[in-house]
Amino acid sequence: MTIMFGYLMGALLVIIGIATYLWAPRVGPNPFFGVRTGYSFANRQVWDQSNRVGGLAMTSIGVLLLGVAAVLHLVSAPLGTSILVLTGVMLTTLLGMTGWLFFYTRRLALGSDVARSLTPLRLDWSLFAPAVGAWALLAVVTLAVYPGLPEILVTHFDAAGEPNGWSSRTSFTILYLGLGLLMAVIPSVAALIARTEPVIGLSRLGGWRLEPRQGILVSSWGMGLANLFLLVVLLDLVWFNWYAVHLLSPGILVLLGMVVLLGGVLILFFRYARRSQS
Repeated sequence: MTIMFGYLMGALLVIIGIATYLWAPRVGPNPFFGVRTGYSFANRQVWDQSNRVGGLAMTSIGVLLLGVAAVLHLVSAPLGTSILVLTGVMLTTLLGMTGWLFFYTRRLALGSDVARSLTPLRLDWSLFAPAVGAWALLAVVTLAVYPGLPEILVTHFDAAGEPNGWSSRTSFTILYLGLGLLMAVIPSVAALIARTEPVIGLSRLGGWRLEPRQGILVSSWGMGLANLFLLVVLLDLVWFNWYAVHLLSPGILVLLGMVVLLGGVLILFFRYARRSQS
């Protein structure tokens, strides 16, 4: 089962990488698909180059993960070892790629005309409040239900809503709060960087452009919505572990999350965007 997870994740990363390489340059700058570091929105040339390089990097990681899964399968590695190796390889390479792409797109963007035309961003609490506030709410609820969770709890379900993955409550809590914290940190760090490099806050969609302040504000709200979705998922997971029933079926939950997140970001984008002149 664990080896199959490695194959599936490897294949998924390969598909995402190829799609990014081929389609992100054709689709053009957008807040949903492709390499979106902020810097990559500087202009179309930066966007295209960033996504071709990012697509190749993602595909390479997928191939690597497929190779690691194959080796573990051939040597009949123990379950615990397989989980540790596959998770470690995937997280390490993805984090490394993300960091490298950040600095790669930064180097491209800072040499663009638009980067030289922007003024530094002034900070205020409204840039941090949506993402940080939503994470704080998630943390309060997570820690409140923690004592009532079983030591080993169901954390994953198949398409039919049946359990197919378990974790200790401590590991789950740390990982869940860590994921939510990452979503709060991303727009907060972008806001801090924008004090000297405002181009990181840019965002574009077709002929529309978000200026740095508005771009970071929309990002903060988007990450806040993502953390609220994590809160809904948490409540469903807790309810299942307590009463063996879902509050919402997994399919409806995923669909609801996609509609709320994508719809919310689109509404926010066009609330603050203006027609682009470059």
